[in-house]
Amino acid sequence: MVLDFGNYPLDGGILMREVTMTPWVTSNAPKEKAVANDPIPDTYADQFQMALSAYGIALTFAVSPTNPPAVGPATGEPRVIVRMSLEHAKVMAMMIRKNLRQFEREHLGEKISVPKSVYAPLGLEEEAHWDR
Repeated sequence: MVLDFGNYPLDGGILMREVTMTPWVTSNAPKEKAVANDPIPDTYADQFQMALSAYGIALTFAVSPTNPPAVGPATGEPRVIVRMSLEHAKVMAMMIRKNLRQFEREHLGEKISVPKSVYAPLGLEEEAHWDR
């Protein structure tokens, strides 16, 4: 499983350790730079890849191919790379969790269901940790 976004890579530091949710080749990612006059990217992603270093994190978001291979994982098409500090990423993850939990309570009346077959291969715990 890979979750992925976009097509607007930004410059960043050297990555020392890479964490990949699904193996894929990123060398085909576009190398153009985003400039001030470019429109803000608006994209959908169902795959992502993250790379961490002591200085920051790079999140590459991608979308699954329309014709996945018959054998092996479906390599996503990169849409955007978002780079940020580790502190920013941690606060963002905390805010996403807080807002999803609030949305579940106020608008859905139940938890968003994620099958074990999705989170277990990623080394994640049961959803019970979500409520902590």
